[in-house]
Amino acid sequence: MTVVDYDGLADVLADTDILVMILPHHPSTANAMNAERFAQLKPGALVVNVGRGSTVDEQALVDALRSGHLAGAAIDVTATEPLPPESPLWDEKNLLITPHVAGGRPQNGDKLLAQNIDAVRTGGEIRNLVRR
Repeated sequence: MTVVDYDGLADVLADTDILVMILPHHPSTANAMNAERFAQLKPGALVVNVGRGSTVDEQALVDALRSGHLAGAAIDVTATEPLPPESPLWDEKNLLITPHVAGGRPQNGDKLLAQNIDAVRTGGEIRNLVRR
């Protein structure tokens, strides 16, 4: 495994097919993935954020998706939770948004997902659905 410091990050991002972010919430990680970093990613890359929502500049993410620079993204966290209905993130076709369950929270998130998957399959009621 190769370890790089901050100065070497741009070179690593240029060769990255899938970036999985697990950064904690801290002043030093606020918007760590910003427009400059998205531009440094390999064109067609995928981004997954299961760390904290504060680590991604959400407008920069939207811009990278809309420009086609990113092939897609999946986020389990957002800067504001729950994600407001008016957020532009909801409109992105190449973005998968899950309800902050990747880290085992909220408790019984697996049951919520199983119930919602069953509801989709059977035409039942989806819990925690955000209507716009």
